[in-house]
Amino acid sequence: MGFNLRELSRFLGRPIQLFAFTRQASVWRYTTADRDVTVGGHTWTAAPGISRSAIRESGERAKNNVTIKVPFLTDPSAGEYPPTQALGLNWHPYPPSDTIYVDCMTYHADDPDAEVVIDWTGKVLQPKIRGVELELVCSPSRAAKGAWVGGARRVQRACDVPVYSQGLGMCNLDPDDWGVEASVTDVTGLTLSAPEFARGDDIAWDGGFVRWTRADGVVETRTIKAASGLAVTLDYGASSLAGLTSVKAWPGCPHNWAGCLARANTDSYGGCMCLPQKSAFDGTRAI
Repeated sequence: MGFNLRELSRFLGRPIQLFAFTRQASVWRYTTADRDVTVGGHTWTAAPGISRSAIRESGERAKNNVTIKVPFLTDPSAGEYPPTQALGLNWHPYPPSDTIYVDCMTYHADDPDAEVVIDWTGKVLQPKIRGVELELVCSPSRAAKGAWVGGARRVQRACDVPVYSQGLGMCNLDPDDWGVEASVTDVTGLTLSAPEFARGDDIAWDGGFVRWTRADGVVETRTIKAASGLAVTLDYGASSLAGLTSVKAWPGCPHNWAGCLARANTDSYGGCMCLPQKSAFDGTRAI
């Protein structure tokens, strides 16, 4: 009996749910089965307590969200952790700097074809830790990755494009030309110290970012909130921050004409320096 017949059968269907969470090159795979299963050439870890809400199709974006619940413990002295603990650590104690995607699938136990059907795919929007459970609110917007969300750009004097962004009308600074390899000599809270952070030009680190690779291969990125001398302060931490020995850092941009001039990038300036001081639409007649 194939997958479709089992889906239509009232008594013979034995659906098993599969969950695959992807962050860069790392993948966490779990199943609602009572034991580990091998499907599609991958091993899916049995995770008692994992579940998801019903999948709905609606014209309202928020109503299409799916909530996935997984066991998770925040007590560092717990003697035994659930299989989903490694997944939950992506959001505790610090949120990830990049997007984590999720695929929800189904197959039927004892199906000789082991046919797997993808029920839903999206990305994690918001984690909520509730006691011994982690709720992950997910949006079905994986296919819309990179799509424009929000209002159109405004005409203003300041540059509103992200630094190092690429494309028509973007900053188009080559990040390879501005990245600096830094050997970290001290980590105090959210402040990193390195001799390479000293700058003798008008290019400031504020608003830039640092990037490093964790032991598990995940690349972490943190924004530089402030800089002074040989130290930079990040906007928030990471689990691997205390043991850092090296990072790669990129300076920020003040998003004004002087900043573009210092970087020889005025051709890509996103503001309007010739914007009149007086609005032509304020209701008064020009003299």
